[in-house]
Amino acid sequence: MTYYRTYSSKEDIIIQYFKEKVNALLEKEPEIGDEPTEVWYRKCLHFVYDEPVLMTKIQQTPDLAKASQSYLIDLLQYMFRKYRNADLDDPVILNGLIYKAGGFIFVVSKWIRTGLKESPEEILEWIRKYEQQSSFEKPQ
Repeated sequence: MTYYRTYSSKEDIIIQYFKEKVNALLEKEPEIGDEPTEVWYRKCLHFVYDEPVLMTKIQQTPDLAKASQSYLIDLLQYMFRKYRNADLDDPVILNGLIYKAGGFIFVVSKWIRTGLKESPEEILEWIRKYEQQSSFEKPQ
């Protein structure tokens, strides 16, 4: 595809490339939808780790970061409706998904900003711990 004739800006090209890479991953492994959420996390973390130049560019450009986050939230909603039969019309369920996705996105964003020094498995282990903790309240 001739990107420069189809899109009006470099940012549009980068976002389209990002979407195509994510969609290619889903097409390559369509069974991922039936896997536990932890497998989704792992695939996403490896995708980020394997695409450091793309992910850094997205992270450094506010419009790209916003567009990629919006795309990922939409994709998660689609996947949760299709594979988890989630009732995302229920605002409690929808906002719970957005809350978890936001936490994941912020952890990954910080990981990118600090140079992807940790392995995807280390980040996944942190996420496991975060999901087990219900709060950060001061112990009694």
